[in-house]
Amino acid sequence: MRIRYSAALAALLLCFGLVSCAQEQDAAPAETKIRQAIAAPEPAAATKDGPVIVFLGDSLTAGFGLAPEFALPEQISARLESAGLSANIVNAGVSGDTTAGGLARYDFSVASAQPDLVFVALGANDYLGGGTPERARENLHAILTKIKADGAQAVLASVEARSTGIDDPRALAFGQIYPDLAAEFDVPHFIGLLSKVRGRTDLLLQDGLHPTAEGIGLMADDVANFLIPVIEALADQ
Repeated sequence: MRIRYSAALAALLLCFGLVSCAQEQDAAPAETKIRQAIAAPEPAAATKDGPVIVFLGDSLTAGFGLAPEFALPEQISARLESAGLSANIVNAGVSGDTTAGGLARYDFSVASAQPDLVFVALGANDYLGGGTPERARENLHAILTKIKADGAQAVLASVEARSTGIDDPRALAFGQIYPDLAAEFDVPHFIGLLSKVRGRTDLLLQDGLHPTAEGIGLMADDVANFLIPVIEALADQ
């Protein structure tokens, strides 16, 4: 039976261009178990026809600072319904998560939902926390490998760094991970998750970093439009 998670997870750490968790990249096993126990959402039976779509991400996915219904996956769900597409949305976002955290909790956050489609939006906190692009690439590669082995479609999302490769070669190295892996695994690549809200104080919370409900709405518009043909292609398979 397919299951749906509802994740409304409080956090101290944030996402790309947001405060990150430097220690999570190489968390000790005990710390990982604690994180998993906190992050594990309550399962619920799928209630809709259509594909199961899991959003595996960090604070942008989890809906930091917002009521659960204003989190990005829920807002995307509403837009898909308006477009006549029914889907079971799984919010597997954990604020402050890294690629290592997403990989560590893949089995219970993603695989147990038996997804048809997984939207992967991780790596920002690796960059901000001082992680290496090599390690982030390895973790994302492992996540995409698991998704493929599970017979699900993946979408890889990236968030553009504030700096450029000219003054931050490390940012350039992180940015190159996403098109490279998207090409290697032949999966859609969504670029610029924060592009509609970055620098817009009217679309950001008081921390100046996380999107408001209105900002999330603009992001959801773009992601939903991107996903519609991907979901339609699933239906034709």
